[in-house]
Amino acid sequence: AAAAVMGQHPDLELALWHGVNVALALSAATLFVGVLLSSAFSSNRAASMQLLTDVFSKLLVMYVLIAQLVDTKPRAVKLHLTLALCTAGLAVYALVLRMTGLAEIEGNRASFVGLLGDPNDLALVLLMYIPLFAELVMESRGVRRMAWLIPLAILVLGVFVTVSRGGGLGLMCALGISGYDRCSVRLRLTLMPILAAVMLGLLLLAGVNQRSSGTINQGELDASSQGRLDAWESGARMTLHHPLLGVGFGQFAVNYMSYARDPTHWGPIETHNSFIKVAAETGLLGFIPFMALVLLTFRSAYELRKADVPGDSLMERVVRRSLFPAMTGFCVAAFFLSQCWGWFLFIMFAQSAAIHEIWKPDLE
Repeated sequence: AAAAVMGQHPDLELALWHGVNVALALSAATLFVGVLLSSAFSSNRAASMQLLTDVFSKLLVMYVLIAQLVDTKPRAVKLHLTLALCTAGLAVYALVLRMTGLAEIEGNRASFVGLLGDPNDLALVLLMYIPLFAELVMESRGVRRMAWLIPLAILVLGVFVTVSRGGGLGLMCALGISGYDRCSVRLRLTLMPILAAVMLGLLLLAGVNQRSSGTINQGELDASSQGRLDAWESGARMTLHHPLLGVGFGQFAVNYMSYARDPTHWGPIETHNSFIKVAAETGLLGFIPFMALVLLTFRSAYELRKADVPGDSLMERVVRRSLFPAMTGFCVAAFFLSQCWGWFLFIMFAQSAAIHEIWKPDLE
């Protein structure tokens, strides 16, 4: 219905397009207020306020800097390529760990260090720029296509050596959307099951069936999957008991046992779901503006992807078109991972806001 209204009233669509960045800024500011209030009334006020100061405030500063300083198409291209090539370097590190037998998390999973010490988080970051290289491969020809195929293959293999099932699902979605509008309906129906089968096969080859988080009893879910369900249920209870402000910014893990019911894992664990984590920790005052940021970014990325801008260079077109599949793959994977307060999602928010503003004159 919304699409039909937009088609009949192009001026309304243009007005909404121009209002996206204002809405993004308001959502980010409102999210800060929600996180601040959640921290002030947290179950552990000192820890939440420290996390707000040390992490979240820096995320917002980074968001503003990218949105304001990346103000031309060449700068947008340079930022994307720089971050994409750095991400490929992380994938090389993960591949070396796996090939040298040093990937030992849960038996065979590769990771990095620090913020990316969890293999799932590393897989999520590697997903961010796979659509960029996929678009470059599809748009280029000859030697250039082969050159762009190398970092694409490195990133894809990097996701697989993390043995992250959420990462595998996100990868399938990101690659599927990257090629979706280049295929006929018949070809789409043929290729999607093939892509899913290939992803499953590569995950098995990577060793997902050899992870040490095996099944609890024959015929039951494995410990990792059951632990996720326990965490999601606990997060739902936190949200129901504290609907306005949650249990406190960054305080899901320490509150987990107070809301769990006969869990598989006894002790503090994370939600393994970025959206439930936001709702449980910050309540509706944080969840609503956070979801507004996500949905507005999707809206902007979708419009940027489908726009026809004849004056764009190959690199500019690829950067613009890669945002939507990147955001889709990232959010699908984030549904199984706890990365709502990480740098990487806010980098995508900021990149989308900046690119939206840069390309706005071309869409008037």
